[in-house]
Amino acid sequence: MPPEPPAQRVSKPVKSGITAAVAAVAVGLAAILAVTLSTDSDPEPSTTAQPVDQTIAEPQLPASTTEQTPANSETPEKPQPSPTPSPTPPCADETVVDQSLNLLVGDCKALWAFYEALENKGTLGGNSLDSEPAMVWSNANPIENWYGVTVLNGRVAHLQLGDAVIYGKLVPELGDLTELSLLDISGHSLTGRIPSELGNLTKLSKLDLELNNLSGNIPHPFGNLTELQELNLSRNRLLGSIPSELGNLTGLQYLDLSRNDLSGSIPQELNNLTELQKLNLSYNRLRGPIPSGLTGLLSPCSLNTVVDQSMTQLVADCEALWAFYLVLTDRGDLDDDPTSAWGETTRIEDWHRVTVSNGRVESLPLYNSTLQGELAELASELGNLTGLRYLDLSSNDLSGPIPPQLG
Repeated sequence: MPPEPPAQRVSKPVKSGITAAVAAVAVGLAAILAVTLSTDSDPEPSTTAQPVDQTIAEPQLPASTTEQTPANSETPEKPQPSPTPSPTPPCADETVVDQSLNLLVGDCKALWAFYEALENKGTLGGNSLDSEPAMVWSNANPIENWYGVTVLNGRVAHLQLGDAVIYGKLVPELGDLTELSLLDISGHSLTGRIPSELGNLTKLSKLDLELNNLSGNIPHPFGNLTELQELNLSRNRLLGSIPSELGNLTGLQYLDLSRNDLSGSIPQELNNLTELQKLNLSYNRLRGPIPSGLTGLLSPCSLNTVVDQSMTQLVADCEALWAFYLVLTDRGDLDDDPTSAWGETTRIEDWHRVTVSNGRVESLPLYNSTLQGELAELASELGNLTGLRYLDLSSNDLSGPIPPQLG
């Protein structure tokens, strides 16, 4: 069968996109029909024939008839996913602190500032083996249950973190806890300076920052803590002099500033501490004189001018000798010569008949020194001289049996 003549072109211009589409479909159908008829008349495929794609293509609209997006129209933006809401800060959470208690909310914020500044939150953050989930500082627990926190009458009254296994720095915000009566953050690895804002805690009766790595000076505003009965800043790295303002703490009963790097003289203002029962300033670089009101509490062995405070065993030996000196009812020759008198004006190596060797008190020949006292009391102190090799107490006026410490 002869091939069907090709379709005649449309001589009239296409007036619409729809008419053009219909015409294109018609041409495509005609071409398919012609190929089909040709295949039926010639069963043997030509070796040069190309495979015919029998898929009917979707007609394409002429470019001139394609709808154009207006230039000034805006492409609608895809909706963005809603951001994940951040957790409510604990102190703004009603389950943590009653929001009607404004002062307690403020205390909570001060505690939280301290918490966030910690490099290791230890028990407070549930990071130690002995952490109790019900006591972790978080949104999950009311502030009254937070580890180490005691709330009384709607204010934070106690903060005791002695076993919290934390380290980091103290923050000025702690000075906002103005109803705090007890602050104990001892035995950690806290670093940096002691904030002067702690001087705002005028209700404090006890402040214990012992055994940390705190540095810098003792803040002068500590003189405002007139309710303080116990102050322990020992075993840190504190520098400078003892502030004279500490003489304002007239109710102080316990003061321990030992094992720091304090220097200079002991302020005479400490004579005002008439309620003081225990005082330890040893292992610093202090010099005399000892204020007259402290002579019964403070031994000359606390002075760097008497014994090098870096020689810990010699300091201990000095303390034993001084205890022995204090229980004598008559000190005889020990005070006669100012150049060798036992006390704050003379180095221990120069004390009357004391021999120091290799950093220890080695010999104590006190025979015929007109000493008086109870031998049992004297021996209990001399028994602490573990480096002593020679002791002679003969020809004195000592009473009582020879105690086993000297046997």
